[in-house]
Amino acid sequence: MFELGSLPDEYDTSTYAYGINDAGQVVGRCQTPSVPYAVLWQPR
Repeated sequence: MFELGSLPDEYDTSTYAYGINDAGQVVGRCQTPSVPYAVLWQPR
């Protein structure tokens, strides 16, 4: 497991990671009370 970091409070209601590629990028989604958003985490 890795810490993916955090999103601003208004987006961080529920967050899911779905996949990772060879470059270490993680794709997922976060859910606000009314709208889902796609998220891409990238290694630093």
